[in-house]
Amino acid sequence: MKYLASGLMALDLASDLSVKNETLIPLAITSAGDTYNVIQDHEGNYIVTTREFIEVDEIDANIHTRPSLVKLNSDYEVLWQYKSPREFSRRSELYLDILESVNEDGYIVIGQMPDLPVSLDNIPTITKFSLEGDVLWERQVRSLINDNSINVQGLIVDKFGHFVMCGSHSGAMGIDTFESFVQQWIFKFDDNGEVVFDDITDSVDDIFEDIKVYPNPSAAVIFIDQKLEQKITYQLFDYNGRLLESHDAQGSNVFMFDVLKYTSGNYVLKASDKNGNHLLVKKIFIE
Repeated sequence: MKYLASGLMALDLASDLSVKNETLIPLAITSAGDTYNVIQDHEGNYIVTTREFIEVDEIDANIHTRPSLVKLNSDYEVLWQYKSPREFSRRSELYLDILESVNEDGYIVIGQMPDLPVSLDNIPTITKFSLEGDVLWERQVRSLINDNSINVQGLIVDKFGHFVMCGSHSGAMGIDTFESFVQQWIFKFDDNGEVVFDDITDSVDDIFEDIKVYPNPSAAVIFIDQKLEQKITYQLFDYNGRLLESHDAQGSNVFMFDVLKYTSGNYVLKASDKNGNHLLVKKIFIE
């Protein structure tokens, strides 16, 4: 038997919230790791997000880890453990936060995962697990600009049953400047991983349903909700037809497009497939 390194504690609280009993939970895990969060679902089971330590690199003393999800019953017996199949990284890939799905048919988990084999940068990832520990769907929040960094920070569920995820985004203001920016972002999604649109966007009326753009207007960042696996090229033009930026995106993910460096006015965003067919032509107003 091995214990979680952080000492996962089960607290039995009385009605006055004083601690009646305190128990150290033993877990049959191959290697000890860190505990990040624990919730209790509608059946009284516990779901724990952990990071498992795999090995220590003796050359540079870097620790290899992988995220893990553990489900225990009310007697703290392990029902199942999910270990990420991703290759081990010298960066900290982990599951940060977890909530039970609104439909009580699984668990919504957010975290940071390595962008292998492209780079060692960690990408914010949203995953839904079934009650039995199977991955039902997974989506990532990525930047259209490779040099920008995105971090996820928290997850809540609002009164309408939508999941709200927040994080930070940083990068350079432009190619010819040393100025940089850091901004906070937030967006909503439902039990099925579909992005939830508010009244601030008009993109819900677009004919092409596999690419949605929001918010519009925007002052800092545009989210592109792409539901296509093939590579899509996004181009931003000013209203005189001059090409300002061109970026490729692939996979059914949410992509962030920084527009903070542009002056207020009307712009045009075009999305095309590998054959040059226009999938979306949309007027964007930058505040």
